[in-house]
Amino acid sequence: MSDSWNITQHRAIGAVICLFAIAAMMLWLPNDIDSGLIEKVRRRHQIGDMLAPAMALTILLLGGVWLALSNNHAALGTIAAPARAILIFLGIAGASLLLMRFTGPGIVWLAETVGLVEAGTGYRPLRDTLPWKFTGFLAGGSVLIWALSAYADQKWSWRRLGIGFLIALVIGAAFDLPFEDLILPPNGDM
Repeated sequence: MSDSWNITQHRAIGAVICLFAIAAMMLWLPNDIDSGLIEKVRRRHQIGDMLAPAMALTILLLGGVWLALSNNHAALGTIAAPARAILIFLGIAGASLLLMRFTGPGIVWLAETVGLVEAGTGYRPLRDTLPWKFTGFLAGGSVLIWALSAYADQKWSWRRLGIGFLIALVIGAAFDLPFEDLILPPNGDM
């Protein structure tokens, strides 16, 4: 492939990234997030809900601009390998999110069936109690970390799954233990 073709490919990818970041900044952030970047609450300034996604989209936009304007790029090769990697990533992420969403209710249903939980209780009243509040987060998070790291290294092992579980457990504990009213994902909307 010629150098001009590689530069054209990179510029096209950079332009798409820039369009995505700008569209998200203009359409998603103002329409979905109520608070601003920084909020004043009781005479104190606090970080608003919009700050983290705005920062991420700004970094994405800067990366897209750099990609579109830079002339020093290696050849991309065929588009099949990157497209396949993106589809595998999306499949892993989608499967992990489905596992995260349905593990808690499924385990509570099984516990009701065998008599460990009072029949008819359902998942909603238990979603912020141990051990139920960690089931979906740990299942989906462990599989996500395990599958993505194993795919990246092409080394699938039970040890790696255990490490993924420990990482998900530490992340869940770091967010859940210090805050009394925080509900781990996906339990907040159930």
